[in-house]
Amino acid sequence: MGGNKNFGAFVIMDLIFLAVFFGLVLLVFDLTRISFILEIMLLLALLLIVIVALIGVYNNLRWGYVLSSLLFAVILVDLLLIHFRNPAIGLAFFVTTVMAAVGFIISIVGIKEDEAESEESEPAIGKKEAEPKTKFTPGKYVT
Repeated sequence: MGGNKNFGAFVIMDLIFLAVFFGLVLLVFDLTRISFILEIMLLLALLLIVIVALIGVYNNLRWGYVLSSLLFAVILVDLLLIHFRNPAIGLAFFVTTVMAAVGFIISIVGIKEDEAESEESEPAIGKKEAEPKTKFTPGKYVT
């Protein structure tokens, strides 16, 4: 299990989540009525899940990166829905989308690095190990 702390990845992911949530707040306040209420509730739910994901990223656990990538995917879909509801959005939408895409890519790369480390430490199942050598003498059976 992770064990070692990954402070650099934690800070980077934390700053990206901060920028994305700041942009989402700016975008949500341009919405009206039920869209506004639903987006605020979604933001609060995502914020609570982000706290759990960042704990996993800090401890360098695979599920932290998986959860982060799922959160960034949900945020990107949410940004697409916000754009359909309010197409006249400016710089805040662009910066938020770029930051969410960068965070998604970083979290996917974090998953790949973790899998590569586990492949190096554990032998692969499909690979054949060296078979013990036996000496063959004609006329004798080895059991």
